[in-house]
Amino acid sequence: MPAERMLSRWSRRAAWCAIGAGAIGIASIGACAGSRSGAEAPSATLAQSADAQQAFQSIRHRWLLANGSERLVFEPELQEFRARFPSDPLTRLANVFLAWIALERGDLETAEALADRVRSGPAGTTQDLANLVTGAALCRKGKPEPALDLLTPLVGKMIDPFAQSMLHEQIVDATVKAHRWFEALAYMDDWLRSAEQHEMSAVRERVDMLLATFPPDTLEVALRTMKKAKGHAGYGNDIRLAVAGTLTQIAIKRADPRLARSVIDNPGMMEALGDAGEALAHLASSGGAAPRIVDATVGMVLPAREDGLRERAAQAVAGALEMFGPDRSTVEADGGSGIAPTDSPALITRDHHDITAPSRAPFDELAHEGAALIIAGFDPEGALLASRYAESESIAVIVLATPSQPVPDARFTFVAGEDDEAVMRGLMAAAGQGGRKAARVGGPAPASGPGADLVASCDARAARAGDLRFPLARWRTAGVGAIALAGHAHCAHDVFLELALAKFAPTVLIGPEALGVELPKGYAGTIVQAKVGMVQGASRDASIEAWVRSHGDAPGWYESLGRDAAALARMAVTGMRKGTVTDLKEVAARRVAVQRALESARADLWTTKEKGFGGGRKLSREILY
Repeated sequence: MPAERMLSRWSRRAAWCAIGAGAIGIASIGACAGSRSGAEAPSATLAQSADAQQAFQSIRHRWLLANGSERLVFEPELQEFRARFPSDPLTRLANVFLAWIALERGDLETAEALADRVRSGPAGTTQDLANLVTGAALCRKGKPEPALDLLTPLVGKMIDPFAQSMLHEQIVDATVKAHRWFEALAYMDDWLRSAEQHEMSAVRERVDMLLATFPPDTLEVALRTMKKAKGHAGYGNDIRLAVAGTLTQIAIKRADPRLARSVIDNPGMMEALGDAGEALAHLASSGGAAPRIVDATVGMVLPAREDGLRERAAQAVAGALEMFGPDRSTVEADGGSGIAPTDSPALITRDHHDITAPSRAPFDELAHEGAALIIAGFDPEGALLASRYAESESIAVIVLATPSQPVPDARFTFVAGEDDEAVMRGLMAAAGQGGRKAARVGGPAPASGPGADLVASCDARAARAGDLRFPLARWRTAGVGAIALAGHAHCAHDVFLELALAKFAPTVLIGPEALGVELPKGYAGTIVQAKVGMVQGASRDASIEAWVRSHGDAPGWYESLGRDAAALARMAVTGMRKGTVTDLKEVAARRVAVQRALESARADLWTTKEKGFGGGRKLSREILY
């Protein structure tokens, strides 16, 4: 391919990257434009002697004509060249080629070691090739984010066709593995546009395979955006057809007429899809607001399907409002659906009445209203749905419970809460110390089987008027010496009330969710409260004392969790530029920036001695009794 044609295509891609860079100002995205200062201008590696130049020229000429597997045969010649000319500058390029061969063989450690020798040397095209090899090795080792830190600055610099082809493939693979879906589509577009005729079939096959791993909702939003995009920042026809083809397969497999209509609502698409287009049209005959970011906005999805979850949600919102307001500086948000700040981050909420698969509506509404980060997931199933949304839409979501099952390769899910089952096991272990027989009120409970008679629900009802709700008389007869309160504070309050009526005084252990319950005065038994972070811990800071003065009692568990999640969320979005962003690529770039900021966000937290996620995805804490 002529160099002028290649550079023109890379320049167009660089312009796209600059849109995201201007929006969020982070080096890894800004670097994708591939610009250098004059002092860092790429320079060719020249030989010190004519013999070295002649020997290497023969290798390089044949290298450029070969493909990946064919280059393995050059290893002996390259090693011989290094032995003959150990101090010649071209030896650095020989090391890069040897690193490339190691990469093709799958020997990633050797590839990185050889490339590192060159990366520490002078800047220039040889060092760029070494960075490309290292980035490819990192990507293949399952480290896409560090790989992208090396690969994105190379965009627009790779002149050799073999290097350009590899950069296309590796940067697409890395963005897909990092779940940067919209960035990946932009790079796929460039790859398809830049491919020569003889390689187009293989490139298209690879793109189709990767698109099949994308969340369908993301592809649908992307296709709508492609329909509207015009000018130099628009998408090419090949990527449009590839996305439409993938969505067509999904629509037909699901028998989804709405998705079918969404695909064919693109001029010329039905004809371009051929026989599949006819099937799609038939399915459509027998149509999701786009995401955006408004200022520095955080959303909360609040469960409303049952009393226990509504109680958790109410407490979490009360805690979150400690960090967000509202205050006098707020105004109505665009659309009148919440509050948007003039000088500080805003918090907007949506109720969630169902957790079945189609119930993404509250999340989508928050994304459309401008949330750059969402707090959700108050029980294991709700946390799983929130986690799936986070990964499919590449938006950071803090969940207040551990998901019922892990989402593979999760990068945008941050777990601030605890596993209910694990907390219950710890509470029951403490209650059973010293051989005591322990009963439990609240928490995950077996419906039948061994131990079921020692478990009572917080929603228990008295058999008849005047009876107690909880089976305290039966437990006393059975020799119960301790009761673990695993439910919420209102439930714990009722237990203490009935213990007084029954004149029964076992040891009572209060789990995290019941923290904040008013303790009875003069209770004859022992009361043990969970100690976690600064909530019922050995010491309290000024912020908790201020809460007590304002609310009249100590914060509960979900009030504290909501406050901690909001504190970290606020740190992650603070500093975002003002205004409304609707460009899909810029929205994606800002979401990635928020995800990275959340990884390193630090704040004084109530539920743990830690300051944040510490670069991970789970907030660490210790619960003691």
